[in-house]
Amino acid sequence: MNQGGERLPSYVRQEIQIIGHRLDRAPRYRKLALAIGLIWSTAVLSAGVKEAHYDKPKQDLTIIAAQPSNGKPNVLPGNRHAPDHSSTLATTTTVLPETSITTTTLPPPSTIVSTITPEGVIPDLSTADNLSVSQNDQGVDLSWPPPNCDAIIPPEVTFGIVGVSGGSNFTTNDCMVQEASQFSKLSLYTNTGYQGLEVLQDHPELSSMCAAEDEDCIAYNYGIKAGQFALETAFGQNIYTQNWWLDIETENSWSENLSANSQSLQGEMDGITSAAASHNLPKPKFGFYSTPSMYSRITGGWLNGLPSWVATGHKGSENALSHCQGSEFTSGPTVMVQYVDDEANQGRHLDRDIVC
Repeated sequence: MNQGGERLPSYVRQEIQIIGHRLDRAPRYRKLALAIGLIWSTAVLSAGVKEAHYDKPKQDLTIIAAQPSNGKPNVLPGNRHAPDHSSTLATTTTVLPETSITTTTLPPPSTIVSTITPEGVIPDLSTADNLSVSQNDQGVDLSWPPPNCDAIIPPEVTFGIVGVSGGSNFTTNDCMVQEASQFSKLSLYTNTGYQGLEVLQDHPELSSMCAAEDEDCIAYNYGIKAGQFALETAFGQNIYTQNWWLDIETENSWSENLSANSQSLQGEMDGITSAAASHNLPKPKFGFYSTPSMYSRITGGWLNGLPSWVATGHKGSENALSHCQGSEFTSGPTVMVQYVDDEANQGRHLDRDIVC
């Protein structure tokens, strides 16, 4: 509850609004869990929980995005890839560079191979090299549940971001092919989450890869498996793009061990990368979707220099664009913002995106 009748801070209202939107469009079987999460978030955040800010990365998780030859930050291409914020890029179209990530002090890569076998499917890579985006380009992001399957795409939309998963790790979006076929410029995203050592119940093999009670190692290898599953799911449907976003939200389950949560995210990126390499596919590029508040609560403010895609709620495009500056949460640039359009999709929610 608010003390003294004071109004909730804007970031609290923003996060509650976003979770409420997810509740609106969730399948019936997930509504109870989401409702509980919304009540919990309201109570905790109203009590005065503040965002954590870190001046430097956690020392056991140092991830630096390599810089291109021009010395400017790398940004993700495709749907959420914005040009650098310099004035010269405001009216130009930019081909974005490949991001190379160097990691230190992480467990060795897992050797797990996904159980999904595409049986010789060769993805159509016609969109994989189409990496040009311009400032203020508009897009939409689609996934599960079914209302997204037949979403009406506004004519001004030039790119799409399609979810591979059905809301959590190791699930699938049954509408992925139908949704992806609507876009010539395509990026993919996958939901994330790490439930702590409970993951050993469904993945007991992880305990043989790590020292006893080494949760960082378990989390990293869990992420490896989740990333491989996501890549193979898309590949098995003849879909591939170099541009991947990790959806990081408090709606999904996370450990109280913030370091382990971060390790699981690093593992997921490495899993997607290793699975792509096994099929001789172009090396993926990554960015994170979240809000500063949610990201801080999940990772403790892990600063890794990756591009950010910021969720802003139901307040429209102008409000969304105001978050292009000042809402960074990875220490990398905010390259895209999302807002919820309540009218564009025959009165149903449609997630819309604008390149910063």
